[in-house]
Amino acid sequence: MDSLMVVEGLLRLALPTLLPIGAANSYVLPGKTTVMIDTGPNNEYTFEFLKNELRERDMDISSIDKILVTHGHVDHCGLARQISEASGAGVFVHKDDENLVMNFEETFVDRREQFREEMGKCGVPARTLDLVEKFFDFLAKMADSTEIAGHLEDGQEIEAGDTILRVIHTPGHSGGSVCFLSSEGVLFSGDTLPREYPPSVICGGSETLSAGLSEYFDSLERLRRIEAKEVLPGHGGPFSDKNEAIDGCLDVMRTREGRIIQALQIDSATPFGLMTKVYGSLPIHELFMGLSEILGFLDRLVAEGAVEEMVEDEIRRFSLKS
Repeated sequence: MDSLMVVEGLLRLALPTLLPIGAANSYVLPGKTTVMIDTGPNNEYTFEFLKNELRERDMDISSIDKILVTHGHVDHCGLARQISEASGAGVFVHKDDENLVMNFEETFVDRREQFREEMGKCGVPARTLDLVEKFFDFLAKMADSTEIAGHLEDGQEIEAGDTILRVIHTPGHSGGSVCFLSSEGVLFSGDTLPREYPPSVICGGSETLSAGLSEYFDSLERLRRIEAKEVLPGHGGPFSDKNEAIDGCLDVMRTREGRIIQALQIDSATPFGLMTKVYGSLPIHELFMGLSEILGFLDRLVAEGAVEEMVEDEIRRFSLKS
């Protein structure tokens, strides 16, 4: 484990996802109660990779007693059902992401239909929407509905291996995103606090396309107040400069908001048009997330009275308030 501060026996498994985002981290804390934090997506290659990694460490799937899910996105919970069925491990998730895990197929269908309609109203061309749909088809195969053994609640303490984890509810990346802080001061941050800040940092709440930016900023400030010696994120290697990473993320967000205002000083624009001005040409797998973040900024700017919305021929446009 390439960690700066190691919890006793902790394993970091960088699981291949077959998704453009690359590997996703799963953390295993072995002991009296062996806990797995996040699982990677549901595909045969990832599952076999996981089993081989455990075998090399004299473990197997049956060793897992509990599965803790940082949030209900397929690259973090997709294998939960297979691992749970193979090991008997209970799966735990925050109630605000429960439907993404427990009723995955139904929730995914409902949300993609809603989001396609909303993206069309944001000015996304029909041909681009069709390409996004194909990516959604791919994502739909990356998870199965999974029975939940219980909810993760803010402040809850969980025995995990040779340590205790405290649950910290950090909505923003999703409504039910959580982090875990070990008794040694190691923060398992899921996707709430990464080292890099692509549009996928904030993907919106459980029910809306617009990202929960205000919630996300509040979650970052909450993490700032927490004493943590090391951060173990959902993607990439560990790092110790937690507050520097938070400042970096906030700086990036301020820059993006500034670009939206600059663009609207020239002319009104659709959310899709603003997205291309802020990010340039995004790959299809990031378009949904980029649009979600742009809408999050626009919601904040409208609430602050800086920007106003108008609808023309069922297409949403925004302009600076005069």
